[in-house]
Amino acid sequence: MGKKIVSMLPFVFIALFLGVFTFLIPPFQKPDEPLHFKRAFALALGQIACIHDSFHDRGYFSFPKSVEPFQNSMMTNEIIMNYDMKFPWRLLTGSYPVGNLSERQELMYNCTLPFVGSIPQALGILVSLPFGNVLVSFFMARIAGSIFFLLSLIVSYKVIPKRYRPLLLIFAVFPMLLFQVSSVSYDSVSLSLMMLVFSYMVFLLEKKAIHIRELLLLYVGILVWILAKPGANVFFALPFLFVSHIQISLGKKILLFGSITVVSVWISWMMVNTPL
Repeated sequence: MGKKIVSMLPFVFIALFLGVFTFLIPPFQKPDEPLHFKRAFALALGQIACIHDSFHDRGYFSFPKSVEPFQNSMMTNEIIMNYDMKFPWRLLTGSYPVGNLSERQELMYNCTLPFVGSIPQALGILVSLPFGNVLVSFFMARIAGSIFFLLSLIVSYKVIPKRYRPLLLIFAVFPMLLFQVSSVSYDSVSLSLMMLVFSYMVFLLEKKAIHIRELLLLYVGILVWILAKPGANVFFALPFLFVSHIQISLGKKILLFGSITVVSVWISWMMVNTPL
């Protein structure tokens, strides 16, 4: 019983610090939160991909008109541009109604923001909509990102071999990491998925032989990770670390890893030319 409590302490510590970084950092005072909050709100309203029409060739997302005044009310730009300016905490006691969800404002030319990276935050916003308060929606988005990271850490801890668990926990307690995963940003999802992929990859590397389905599961994890935050496409090559671990004929290996290469190149090309 005592050992079980001790083993839980790192997760309690991480959860507490996630709470600190979630609630004690003022709204929009983390990198790119204004943009990602609008994207998450658009996803919460059902916009998976950019809207294209004859007036918007490059596409747009739309979000409730109440979001922009809320951002201005939080004095976002004034604080960012002025180090001596401090956030007035009284602003958190104000009323910021969501208003009519059908009254939208356009977020132009940001079609490279994928929906995968905003799923937890969008779910948090969806849960908050009955409250009808943009401030509640904002913090629920942050909470959802923090919960997603914490759940990913627990799964990673169970998957990774025991001798590597301290390394995983050291990674998970970095203050800058906790600061970012508790933000309204696709970094929350990307960093969580990176941790899961790393843990599963170490698990596979410890095995003398792996099944094709295990390799494909790793590949799917890498794919979702890259879709969450495009730009890390080079990591599509990670499955090639396991060429010698797959106990199949040479012909089947060529077919398997050739298929992985073709699919990776095709997906990378599609991500560049048809951003989600």
